[in-house]
Amino acid sequence: EALSVRDDASAAYTLDWLCEHFARVSYTVEVECYPVAWFLLRLGDTVRWTDPDVGWEDVQAIVVGRVRDRVGVVITLRIYPSSRTGGGSRPF
Repeated sequence: EALSVRDDASAAYTLDWLCEHFARVSYTVEVECYPVAWFLLRLGDTVRWTDPDVGWEDVQAIVVGRVRDRVGVVITLRIYPSSRTGGGSRPF
């Protein structure tokens, strides 16, 4: 979030990104994981997700939540099934 934009090119880029980002279909999924996931994943991390039951293969997901309990960890992912995996995402 920027307090101010000083040129038209930056404003156009920002508006294009916001429109594309908020127009995308997304799903929120909670996944029970081993405790090591707490140390491997942080909020905002991008991962790739595969779920053959739904027909998703290597789709982009963002870590939007994580909760730790005595048994393990619950990671909340926001999944964008129509996106292409880009740099910085990693399999999990």
